[in-house]
Amino acid sequence: MGVNLNFETIEKNLRANWQTLLYDWIPGGKIVHRQKGPEYVADSIYGGEGESFGINLISFSFHDFNPASSVTSSGVGMINLYSKQQGIDYKTAAKRFAHYDTADPLESKRSFEPMLVKEKK
Repeated sequence: MGVNLNFETIEKNLRANWQTLLYDWIPGGKIVHRQKGPEYVADSIYGGEGESFGINLISFSFHDFNPASSVTSSGVGMINLYSKQQGIDYKTAAKRFAHYDTADPLESKRSFEPMLVKEKK
């Protein structure tokens, strides 16, 4: 039997812990204040110092305009961001977080950490 996926709940749980997750998924980034609200920025969807990648921390819409990045993309939501970064489909990304618990995000993180894929150079 498969995992029952409630995409809305998974997305809500991930958004509630954006700070822990974004600093882990996209290291080297920082928060800047823009006209449309605060944004977490980095060199690319994989991290690094710069501002070619950004995710709005209110709408969770993101964009990666780094021409050197192997993934130039945009979208909305934490599941979508993870799927684009990892090069996997949305449902597979959501499955990795099906048991994510906002009460203990670090403990939950350990359950999917080995599945994280880093950028191929």
